[in-house]
Amino acid sequence: MNAVTFTSSLLSKTHFSNNTFELRYRCPKEFSFIPGQFVTMTFEGNMVRAYSIVAKEEDVLVLLVNTNPGGVASKYFDKVQVGSEINIKGPYGIFTLRQTLLKKVFVATSTGVAPFIPMANSLASSKQELSFSLYFGERYLSDDYVSSVYLKPVLNDPRFKYFRCITRETPENLKPFLKSGQNPLTREGRVTKVVFEEESNFTDTEFYLCGSKDMIIDVKTKLLQKGATKIFIEKYG
Repeated sequence: MNAVTFTSSLLSKTHFSNNTFELRYRCPKEFSFIPGQFVTMTFEGNMVRAYSIVAKEEDVLVLLVNTNPGGVASKYFDKVQVGSEINIKGPYGIFTLRQTLLKKVFVATSTGVAPFIPMANSLASSKQELSFSLYFGERYLSDDYVSSVYLKPVLNDPRFKYFRCITRETPENLKPFLKSGQNPLTREGRVTKVVFEEESNFTDTEFYLCGSKDMIIDVKTKLLQKGATKIFIEKYG
């Protein structure tokens, strides 16, 4: 798909958790993307940053941003108001689903989950006989905006398993969910631990990683030790 450039106005800004915001921008109706691709934005001083596309709904582009890094873009998004305009260009990227029937395992932290939302929705809408799982690192149960906002229909798909990997919740709050067996499947600990507790076939599975640098290095290292060869990485969350 050819990249296009457009000036877009911010339609809405929703705060989720841990300095994570959903931003909805106006975009051309003809704009389209492949799940996993990203757009770039230009900020003060001609600084360019990339953001994976969560969804495109009619003439609305949906993005997730996290303002924890504290850089130029983070400061901009902390203060940006509805109606503000910015230059957007895209789509770009080759971090897309491989056209195979192998199991797909998505591993994410923070807004690294963004490319996996359209991927999961795309697989759910297809009739392919393959299984797919998403492991998402969260601090608290209340941080789970992914299943409550973006993946409600997908949770009912028997081919899909969503693991929310909780690291800081109190034991009394967490315990009932650990035993529920419902999708999303709640697990205690980081994604770097849970993935290797739940997965067993590393040679015939595709692993897609997006999130913090440390998480990607840790998971990739362990996957290679397990014999995995189909590992795909995206640094734009």
